[in-house]
Amino acid sequence: SYATITDAAGVFLFSDVNAGSFSLKAVSQALIAEGTVMGIIPDDGGMVTQDVVIYQVAVKKGNVTGKVLDADGVTPKSGAVVLVEATNYKNWMRSGADGSYAFSGVFTGPVKVSARDDLTVEYTSVSGVVNEDATTVLNVIMKGTGTIKGQVVREDGQSVSGLYVIASSTASGFQKAVATDEQGRFVFEGIPTGNINVRLPKPGNY
Repeated sequence: SYATITDAAGVFLFSDVNAGSFSLKAVSQALIAEGTVMGIIPDDGGMVTQDVVIYQVAVKKGNVTGKVLDADGVTPKSGAVVLVEATNYKNWMRSGADGSYAFSGVFTGPVKVSARDDLTVEYTSVSGVVNEDATTVLNVIMKGTGTIKGQVVREDGQSVSGLYVIASSTASGFQKAVATDEQGRFVFEGIPTGNINVRLPKPGNY
């Protein structure tokens, strides 16, 4: 973690921060205000501008905890990215070895907790309510993965072998490509459940 003080214009700078996701928290003791936001440094040596809006902390706060579990509802999912979004509050962390996560100081009101597994690209979210000085427990059960099988057929009679087929999902943000076999068949394994788009890139060029 790093700490600094803003100048008269509210400007701040952090150097030598590791690339990847980060969270920022700004606190004003004079105004009794604070704010939290997250962002991403996409590349090594890159620089991003991330503003933080602070709000009066007279609002009430509570805590959000729970576990990220596999589709069986029992097996813990460790290392998943857990994102909590509430009124004027947004933060993230990775689930522990037992799948657990915990956020403190979350503003009261509606809250959404999302979990994403970087390996399987599974994505699931749950919603709840944060109450003053209370702990809201929200377990996130991943939806699991499945298999997509299909076959490419050409009306022009040309070869269907070696054509690349792409499966993608905007919800979970994944994209995967495989090549067809001699009969035009293709298989996608380990695909997160949900709406999946399967397509041939620029099919008119084949």
